[in-house]
Amino acid sequence: MTNTLIGHTINGRYRLESLLGDGGMGTVYRAYDVNLDRQVALKLMHAHFARQEEFRARLIQEARTAAQLDHPSVVQIYDFGDSPEGLFIAMEFVNGGSLRDHLRRLQRMRKFLPLAQSLQIGAQISEALDYAFRRGIVHRDIKPGNIMLKRLNRPDEPDEQPFRALLTDFGLVKLQEGSQLTQSGTTLGTPTYMSPEQCKGEPLDGRADLYALGVVLYELFTNRLPFEFKTLSDAIAVHSRGEMPKPAREIRSDIPAIIDTVLVRSLAKSPDDRYADGAEMADALRSAMVALEGAPTQVMLREEMNILERVSEPPPGHELIINTPGHPPSTVPLTQAVVTLGRHADNEIVLPAEGVSRHHSRLQATALGWELVDLGGINGTFLNDRRLRADDPTPVAPGSRIRIGPYELTLQGPEIAVFEQEAPTYQQSHPS
Repeated sequence: MTNTLIGHTINGRYRLESLLGDGGMGTVYRAYDVNLDRQVALKLMHAHFARQEEFRARLIQEARTAAQLDHPSVVQIYDFGDSPEGLFIAMEFVNGGSLRDHLRRLQRMRKFLPLAQSLQIGAQISEALDYAFRRGIVHRDIKPGNIMLKRLNRPDEPDEQPFRALLTDFGLVKLQEGSQLTQSGTTLGTPTYMSPEQCKGEPLDGRADLYALGVVLYELFTNRLPFEFKTLSDAIAVHSRGEMPKPAREIRSDIPAIIDTVLVRSLAKSPDDRYADGAEMADALRSAMVALEGAPTQVMLREEMNILERVSEPPPGHELIINTPGHPPSTVPLTQAVVTLGRHADNEIVLPAEGVSRHHSRLQATALGWELVDLGGINGTFLNDRRLRADDPTPVAPGSRIRIGPYELTLQGPEIAVFEQEAPTYQQSHPS
């Protein structure tokens, strides 16, 4: 699937606006739902899958199952079906990027994610897995690229920070394993994060996902993978018979022993030695959060980078398209991390019409993209036709419409990659 479909409308409803990523099963686009006036992420399955009748039937079955999941840390499935362009799944659009995107940025800058944020991500994903386990669903491909981050206006819980980690792609690995392209006894997945039992093609339960989450957490805490290998054969050997990885606190000095205790249990070779379910693992991670709050020092280390912090440079290539009644559109590149908008001449973007306050709104760049802040003007600031609360930063995705007085502004620019370019999957037949 290529960019040639940009601008097409799928199933008479979803207008494809930009490419988000391309993976083993399909291509993901940011799309606009013309019926419900909202942004969605739309995955179009590759044609060689769509031609398989068994796959088509299983897609409907798996999509229906995934659509029944209603949890704040699970990306919602809105719709699925067939179209001349192919089989598709429409799902919740999360504009904060994947955990893989943020890990790459942190590793490139040689910085760590703060421990409290890593623990919150782990606890929220554990709770989502527990919710799925209790409904008989195993994800099978827990990895940073399938964990999305969404910035919130306020925390969901009093002891949390204002972001939410969400899991995507429930059921799709199982769907691929059941297609006609694989033979009985073949394992598909991302070897770095696969449990020993998944590597060996054995029956899985929810504890396999907890092992994979343990690998993700080790990477979050240390910026390193606990195991390195290139083939599935190597993965089977290391995951099944290899030694436990180096304790995380030997890599990062501020890690308390309680975190290593969580990692050791979640990375146990035998499922019976791991946490019994996601709820138990979430409790352990939240206990670590409480212990961390009570630690003598809770200052931000120089080598840490808060994923919520504002940044000194804006995302590259972004601009505002400004539509003024009776005038042709104008384009303003966003070259600063903070951009004020209003009637007064000292604003970065001057909007001189009546109905605009002297200092009306502010755009500010963060690690998760742009935020829009209404500065308390009488006539308000509207984002996608919704009036913003004053002084309440709200995430703004490319394609969003901002209304200030008679002006309509559209944020344009490259997406923060919401779905990563998937790593190659490995497959190997196991003896029956």
